Amino acid sequence: MGPHMFWKSCCQVALLSVPGFLLSCALTAVLAVKVFNYSWNWQFGFLFGAIMSSTDPIMSVAAQKNTGISKHLILLVAAEGVFNDATSVIVVELIKMMSSNATNWAEWCRMSGIVSVTVLGLFIDTKTYSPGIEAFLVRLLAVVILSPLLSHVGYGFNWRWGAFIVWSGMRGIFTLIIALAAFQEEHIATDAKNKMFLHVAAVVLITMCINSTTVKKLANILGLNEISASKRMAMYSAVQHIRESQFNTLAILKMDRFLADANWPMVENAAIIEDPYETTENNVKSEELFPQYGFTLCPDCQKEVPNLPSPQEIEDMMEEARLRILKAQKTSYWRQYNNGMLSRKATRILVNTSEICMVKVGKFMDIKDVGQYWEAKDIFVVLKQQLQCWMYNIKEQHVEPSEVKILKMIHRLVHSEDFEFATYILTLMNTFPLILDFIPPLYRLYEEELQLLNYSFLVLYILEALLKVLALRKAYILQHWNKLDIFIVLTGITEVILAHIAPSYNTAVLLIKIMRIFRYFRLLRALRHSKIVISKLVYILNKQINKRLSFGYEITKGFVIGEEFVKNLIDQISDQKIISQKLQTIIEIHKQDAMKELGLLERDYPELATSVNTRQAIWTVQKNALETLKILTSGGFIDHREGAKLEKIMQLKIRELTSFSTTILPPTAEDILCNVPWLEKAEDHINYIKSIADHVTFDYGDTICVEGQMPNGIRLILSGLVKLHGSNPVFGHRKDSKMGGGNIPFSDYRGSGAILGDINCLTQQPMEVTITCETLVKVWFISINALNEAFLEFPSLEHKLWLSVGIRIAANTLKKNIAYQSWTYNKICSWIAKAYVEDLDINQKFDIDGNIEDLVLIYGSVEDCQRQVVYYAPCIIPKLSHQIQATANITKILIVPSVAKKDIESSANEQIDSATCLQHSAARRKGKYSRSHIRVAPSDNLTVPRVSVSCRQEGQKVICGNQRTEATTK
Repeated sequence: MGPHMFWKSCCQVALLSVPGFLLSCALTAVLAVKVFNYSWNWQFGFLFGAIMSSTDPIMSVAAQKNTGISKHLILLVAAEGVFNDATSVIVVELIKMMSSNATNWAEWCRMSGIVSVTVLGLFIDTKTYSPGIEAFLVRLLAVVILSPLLSHVGYGFNWRWGAFIVWSGMRGIFTLIIALAAFQEEHIATDAKNKMFLHVAAVVLITMCINSTTVKKLANILGLNEISASKRMAMYSAVQHIRESQFNTLAILKMDRFLADANWPMVENAAIIEDPYETTENNVKSEELFPQYGFTLCPDCQKEVPNLPSPQEIEDMMEEARLRILKAQKTSYWRQYNNGMLSRKATRILVNTSEICMVKVGKFMDIKDVGQYWEAKDIFVVLKQQLQCWMYNIKEQHVEPSEVKILKMIHRLVHSEDFEFATYILTLMNTFPLILDFIPPLYRLYEEELQLLNYSFLVLYILEALLKVLALRKAYILQHWNKLDIFIVLTGITEVILAHIAPSYNTAVLLIKIMRIFRYFRLLRALRHSKIVISKLVYILNKQINKRLSFGYEITKGFVIGEEFVKNLIDQISDQKIISQKLQTIIEIHKQDAMKELGLLERDYPELATSVNTRQAIWTVQKNALETLKILTSGGFIDHREGAKLEKIMQLKIRELTSFSTTILPPTAEDILCNVPWLEKAEDHINYIKSIADHVTFDYGDTICVEGQMPNGIRLILSGLVKLHGSNPVFGHRKDSKMGGGNIPFSDYRGSGAILGDINCLTQQPMEVTITCETLVKVWFISINALNEAFLEFPSLEHKLWLSVGIRIAANTLKKNIAYQSWTYNKICSWIAKAYVEDLDINQKFDIDGNIEDLVLIYGSVEDCQRQVVYYAPCIIPKLSHQIQATANITKILIVPSVAKKDIESSANEQIDSATCLQHSAARRKGKYSRSHIRVAPSDNLTVPRVSVSCRQEGQKVICGNQRTEATTK
């Protein structure tokens, strides 16, 4: 339960724990004083009421576990118990203090409490005893009195909640502790303390024995433990998925030769998973509770018509699906945090936002909920604009140097960094005389020297102004800083003139006052320091703005990844087509809105996007390296000491990312082309593509291509944002087929680095989307004729392009499969890194053997030769299939070989190449060879395997990897 739930319920908690507690305490005191025949006074009655009104939140919550009670009600009970205990302690301490003060006052008044205590003891009836049921009646009365207020705050309140809160308010250890603390008070009579402690113990025992065991039964009677139809449906769907997974696992295990003699009927019986929400009465199961899962026989045509859920059922299912989607989004955000894709602060914001949306009925999380984190409209932006407007006048124009040689030299001097640095030094040196001018004792002592320094600095200021006037001419007066310099020079000249006029006239007193005013004008010279300060302040503000925008970009990207993660889970969340379609539409709209904002951020702040993506890529690479190192260390391929050294190096590199720059220059057009996966940084391929590619620029609103037209080439986006809208890609199978997606609307956004039209150029199929420009777009354009010529020039280029397309399609397909949803995207990419693409002609058969780990159909369609099931791209071919046959004109499959198949060559080499390394390692352990016994020589070539025992020695050059090392042993 998140903090937002508590804050929304805080009013109800406050009402129950403070006014409700005090009311219960007062009613209990009235009961103890006026009803019980104990002759207790009001002070002791309130003490008894404060102890009896405290509840144990741990016991109350523990009794409600594994129930279908609303989380809001459980939170209310738990929070009320916690604050009840705090209020109880405060009230008990106040009563004890009042009791102590009353005793002191009695002693101060020369009075004694012995008589009153004795009289009180005489009236105590030791024969009466109350079992403590009155405490529950008092609590019930307090809740009833506060119910009008409770129903208008928080999540609402009804009589069922009130009855449950009263019955679940159990007394436990905390109540006994307070009673024992009060039992230690000496001013309370022993008989009264015994009765009070007996009451408290009886109530604690009753609540522990009766309330804790009957709270679930009460919840069932009140209808608080009823499982909604949406929850039953979700449980039913989950059980069906688990049973399907078990069926596939059993089918695979039956093929294992080591398990051939297993008792499979017993295995199947032991693996049966029962639906926990099945109704055991009258053998009614979940399928019968939901008529929408079944069919109704039409009385006229005698055909089975599928049942449709009612509007209320749809509403309930949508609400339950919404909650599960928000939970899945939170899971995605935490996974991104664990994988280094999100920072701690960004994760906390996204998780808190999703939790806030959970408490709002019908509210889905969209990009507007976190849009405030990248909107640069705060005080930093306004202040930066004002400072920049002051520093850099918009009227300032570039001044060409004069043709006169001396003026050209002055122009070069004024615009040099040395001249600007000299003016800063001049201003700094003038600061010290200015300070002495306003210290009277020092000014009178060094008046002549300070006056001489003033004249000297004034001459230098005049010289600086003259040089700038000669260099800038008319543009000099247009700059704000030059206006300040002119004012400083004029006030300085006026001060000098008045200083020489004052001794010649009798009105010296007035001139002296004017001179003092002009002395204050000298402080304006210190304002020249503000130029440096403002420049630094602008830099700091710009850095803060970049951090905010970078943080917003990180949040937006994390939101997009979360939407993609949730989109792949919709089939598991709901198996109702009506609900699934609504969820798909909502998630797709939210994703597209976020993608658009992400693209606009990349367009407006490309250096920020480059920085965030670079930092995430570095973190991902280092994280994978750490995981690989752990595998090597745990497998014994490397010693723990050496592994610790490598881990320290990697951790230092990861730690450096905390001070990573917020801005990085975006890649150039050539850099983007070099980073294309299917070019693999091959210089000959890149140079050839450069020679046949053209730079094309599209304006905002231009249409790059239209749905249905034949492709004319591949486009690599260099900058800008485009929108793709049209039909969902069908990947080579017929649009009118059962699994076709041609009629499903499709919309997406692509930015810098995206490739458009690659699969259409490879298959010569019409474009399935219309591409329009959302901003100014620059692309590399490779015509289809030039691309075919490149395939002829470099035959492997087409295969590399198909492999790049296949890996992209396979990665997205694997993410949608439930078996791979716990994998990160980087782990999936690593899994298919060694994959290769096979081309199947129509009606060609392909055998699936044990050397294939996964088989992904990336284009076309195939049919299972045994089960006669047709699969359409993109999909994963089940492991139960042993032979498939292509049914489309173009069929491409991506094969992920098994581990043995991947390393077949390296394994063969390791048997030979690792022998020498193992020999050296064993010899060094025995001390047979020293470091000087191994030297580098070109005579013997020893291949060190990729994973082998470390054989690096000081002074010896050995590289463990695919490289070869030459070494000779004496």
